Amino acid sequence: MIKTISFIVVLVFCQLVHAGSVRLVNDSTYKLQAIVQASDGSSLGEVVVNPRQTMSWNDYNSGVGAYNQSRTPYTVQWYCMDGESFSTCSNVSPGGLTQAMSGVGPRACKVPKKGKKPFQDDDSFSDQQEQEDVGPPEGLLQ
Repeated sequence: MIKTISFIVVLVFCQLVHAGSVRLVNDSTYKLQAIVQASDGSSLGEVVVNPRQTMSWNDYNSGVGAYNQSRTPYTVQWYCMDGESFSTCSNVSPGGLTQAMSGVGPRACKVPKKGKKPFQDDDSFSDQQEQEDVGPPEGLLQ
């Protein structure tokens, strides 16, 4: 009996921890801005996700598991850094995962001017890139 109650408590806790979160996966070669929208279309938050990085977004108002269920399912709008639409992922459930390349839309950004190139697909880095101090993803608030 105690094992059953312990199992139920752990199961409920796990559900609450992931209840109002969405995993944002930028599986593209571009730096993108992800805007999370509620089911009524209101904007809930935004983060900048670097190429090939994953971040979590949370809809917590206060404390673990305190989120507004009426805001779900979420819609994630992915945008290029110049403001152009990249893709849209609809019906994202709480605790779910959304990938930029799996959304509906052009799934491409314009190549920046002044000779800048998007992140290379072959994982080769220039000497300058290797020497840069890499910090946390840009969308994280500290």
